[in-house]
Amino acid sequence: MNYFKNTNNKIFAYDDEQVAQGYGKDLTALTQAEFDAMMQPTLVEVQSSKIREINTLCGKAITSGFTSSALGSAHTYQSEQTDQLNLVGAVTAGTDDYFKCGVADANGNVTWNYELHTIAQLQQVLADGKAHKQVLLQKAGTLKAQVTSATTIAEVEAIVW
Repeated sequence: MNYFKNTNNKIFAYDDEQVAQGYGKDLTALTQAEFDAMMQPTLVEVQSSKIREINTLCGKAITSGFTSSALGSAHTYQSEQTDQLNLVGAVTAGTDDYFKCGVADANGNVTWNYELHTIAQLQQVLADGKAHKQVLLQKAGTLKAQVTSATTIAEVEAIVW
């Protein structure tokens, strides 16, 4: 394959037959090394991609559930956006209420039930969920700051969730 670029650095690729027919004659020919260098992402592109990755992974971690011992032992609570709103609504109502939670078995499988929670227990679940979310958001913020301050692509790629 033969590579060329125009004055705007747009890259064109032609096979030998096309080049023999005159394709690329008004363009600047590129060596394989020049082409490879032009195809590499910039530091800014890699940083942007890594920040999007961190945001996605943080969001998944936030909505993957959390545990609270508000009922006296560890229970798992769902934390999709609707679950978060339901919990806030239950706490805002200010009364005891049934709320969905689960207990994990030895294999990590959760059995879900609606358990009666006092308002104090619901408030504790909300506080535990908020603390869980805050830890994840702080982790994401720290990682994104590391990405932004990285000076090489290798440094950015070394940052993992």
